[in-house]
Amino acid sequence: MNKLKYLLIFVLGLILGCGITVVIVGKILQRQDADKYSMLLMDQAYLLKEIHLEREDEIAKRIEHNLPTYVLAINQNEELKNSELTQEALWSVKSFYDCSKKEIPKNISEIMRKLPPQPESSCSMKDRKMNIEK
Repeated sequence: MNKLKYLLIFVLGLILGCGITVVIVGKILQRQDADKYSMLLMDQAYLLKEIHLEREDEIAKRIEHNLPTYVLAINQNEELKNSELTQEALWSVKSFYDCSKKEIPKNISEIMRKLPPQPESSCSMKDRKMNIEK
């Protein structure tokens, strides 16, 4: 009877401990999501402010300059590399270079080259349509 009592206390403690852990981890993840959303909002507000101050060229240069850094960060981090949205993010970068007709920087060209084929972008559809009309 005594062993059963200790076993029951142990099992209840284990269940309670797991429950508390789930709640704590859930709160941490909610906070992280809230922080990401807040950062996204701050970024959008900053970009909008800069556009209204007619600094579009500076913004474009800054973002273009930073794109390779983001691509390299994704490529060097397994967690980022395995994210569900990574491929779409990298396709977006490749699409920028395709649409702008700018050369892909050498430090990310291999990463861009190894991407699986992407759905046809609006730029490639527009180019194809213009060639047909000629």
